[in-house]
Amino acid sequence: HVLYKYRQTVLGPVFGSPVKKMVVLPKLDEPEVKSHHLAYITEDEVSLGLQILPLDGNPHKSTAFIGHPTGAAALACSYDGCFVCTAGGSDCTVILWEINLKVLEATAALGGKDMEPFYNLLEGGADGRVYKEIENYFYYCQIIDQGHSSKRQPSTKIPLSQVPFLMRALGYFLSEKEINDMQNEIKFSKYAETRKYVNEIGIEDFVKLYINHRPVVASSSRELLQAFNVLGKTGSTGQPVLQRSDLMTLLKGEHMTEKEVSECLTTLLSLDEEEEEETEGAHCKHDSSNYLTIKFIKDYSSLFGLHTGADSENLLECVIPDELSMKTLTQILGFPFLEEMSTRSSLPE
Repeated sequence: HVLYKYRQTVLGPVFGSPVKKMVVLPKLDEPEVKSHHLAYITEDEVSLGLQILPLDGNPHKSTAFIGHPTGAAALACSYDGCFVCTAGGSDCTVILWEINLKVLEATAALGGKDMEPFYNLLEGGADGRVYKEIENYFYYCQIIDQGHSSKRQPSTKIPLSQVPFLMRALGYFLSEKEINDMQNEIKFSKYAETRKYVNEIGIEDFVKLYINHRPVVASSSRELLQAFNVLGKTGSTGQPVLQRSDLMTLLKGEHMTEKEVSECLTTLLSLDEEEEEETEGAHCKHDSSNYLTIKFIKDYSSLFGLHTGADSENLLECVIPDELSMKTLTQILGFPFLEEMSTRSSLPE
C-alpha cells in the first residue's frame, strides 16, 4: 500500500489554465548556467514556459511565451537542452524554440538576492507592517514555547507546533488538512539529503512558507453570496439566510466539537470574562440595527490563547442571532466590501 503526501506548495505564475505538460531540460555544460530548468505548456494561451529549478516561489525565476494561436498540444526538447519543439492543435503548426537560459538567469538575478524577492511580495517589503507583525508574532511564539517564567534560551527558530498559530495570527486560517500538509512539508524538507526530520523553522523559511501558502486571491463577495445560496434558504425578506445551528454544524466539518467551535468564535469576537459577567442573567435581544462590532485585539496573547469560559456556548447565543443573513454575517466579521451585493438574493447572471 502506497501512501502519498504533499511535499511542497509553491507560488507560481497564474495563467488561464493549468499546466498541461512539463519536461526537465538537460543540464547545459556552461559556467553561467548553474541550475536545472523546467519547460512546460498549458492547455491554452501559454505555448512555452520556462522555470528555474528548484521551485521556491520566487516570481523572477519564471517566464512564459505565447506562440500558437489555439495553444500548444505537446512539447519535446533536444538532447542538449538548447531547443524545445512545441506542436499546436487545430492550427496544425510546429514551432522550434531556441532556448537562451542565460537571459532567464540574469532576470532572476536582477530580481534580488536571497530573501529580497520574497520580502518584496509582502506589503511594504522588509520594512513594512506585515513583516514587522511576522517578527513580533514569531518572537512571541518563542516565548510561548519556552514558557513565560522560564529562563530565555537564545534561538532563531520555533517548533512546528507553533506554525499554525502564527499563520492564524497573520490572518490565514488553515483547515486541519492544510496544517498537516504544511507541517509535513517542513518536516520532510531536508529528508532526501540528510535522512533527518526538520522539527523547527526559522523566520526566513517561515516567510517563504507564508508567501507560498497564503491565498493568492482574497475571498470575494460573489463567493460568499454563492455560499449563502447553496447552504442557506430564502428568508422572510427574500434574501438567503443561514440558521445559527446550521452554521455551527458546518464549522464542525473537520471533527471540531461544539465547545471548540464556541471557544474559537469567542476568541475571534473578543468576548472576555467581563463581557460574559455583564451578559449573565440578561435577556439576549437581536435587533437588525444593532450588530456586534469586532474589536481589534491588541494583546498578543488573545491572538493565540483560547477562551476557556464554561458558558462560552451560551454566550454565543447572545451575540449571534438565530437566523443569519449575509449582511448580518459580514457586519459581525467586519467585512466592508459586501454591502452592495448583500441586497441581492441570487447570483448575477
